[in-house]
Amino acid sequence: MESTAVKGIDAPIGGADWLLQNLVSLAKRAASLDVTLQTSGGIVSGSIVSGERYIEPLAERSRAAVHDDDGGMYEAIAKYFEDFAEVVKADDEDSDGPYFIHLANATIATGSGQTPLSKGVLWRGKLSDVAGFSFGRLS
Repeated sequence: MESTAVKGIDAPIGGADWLLQNLVSLAKRAASLDVTLQTSGGIVSGSIVSGERYIEPLAERSRAAVHDDDGGMYEAIAKYFEDFAEVVKADDEDSDGPYFIHLANATIATGSGQTPLSKGVLWRGKLSDVAGFSFGRLS
């Protein structure tokens, strides 16, 4: 993987931290790291996953929600997510680096306290909106 870092400069590229962009790129190769992100909305903690590993469960969950009387709505939603996987993959492969970060098993902490979400919850955010990060998860 080619680094987007410029020797001697530790500045955001396209508004996003180049180190965090590289960690997101590593996730495409199935390297999932636990991180805690500081955003304007609070602190988000989880495991970095690729865009594809973010989208696939959304389609599966839509199909699992199918009911006999839904008129095919959940199947249509699942198909939408499957089609969207190509868009997410293209973002991951963009020459300027990825624009979004995807977390699995996310936890959100706000000023009122930590909010553990349902098991397996997925989170997506813009890399340029991440103010800082640390390795590891909230416990």
